[in-house]
Amino acid sequence: MKKAKEEGAVNALAAELGCEKETAELVYKRIQARRLVKMLMSERVRHNLSQKEIAAKMDCSESKISRMESSNDVDLNFGDILAYVRATGINISIMLDDSTLPNATRIKHCVLVIASMLRHLTDLAKEEDEDDSIRNAINKFQVEVLMNFLIKYQESGAALPPIRFDEPPSIGELHIAGAQNALRGASVAP
Repeated sequence: MKKAKEEGAVNALAAELGCEKETAELVYKRIQARRLVKMLMSERVRHNLSQKEIAAKMDCSESKISRMESSNDVDLNFGDILAYVRATGINISIMLDDSTLPNATRIKHCVLVIASMLRHLTDLAKEEDEDDSIRNAINKFQVEVLMNFLIKYQESGAALPPIRFDEPPSIGELHIAGAQNALRGASVAP
């Protein structure tokens, strides 16, 4: 849906400018080919870093950063992407999603990732035993996450027929341990 909307916006702009449809398609393909590059540049700008500052942090020339930022995604190498991300001071996480796995297993993977992030927040709250405002903000955020999850869960299940249990399932039946064995992910910190 989003892709069609973006392509429609490019086509509309091209028509407004009097460009041919082929030109609009080329522009759209160029935009799609630079999504990662655009994201990297946005992070650099968001952190108020110049190309020169990124180059210094990556221990490379400023012209290399300029070439990276003017290239297509497929022209970037993974090592340069990692170095660039580290230079902005943000983390990069990669999750390999095996589309051959059942959707239930893939959802369990996401739950495990979210659980790990929430544990990290809990650890931060424990470190801030003197600062109630941080602990309160983290508690409030965790309630917000739960509420958002429950709303989305209810929305996705609204179209399904109700489930009837003779007895409610036990906690042992509601496990996610199987997903831990199949989880494929990596995290690289700066």
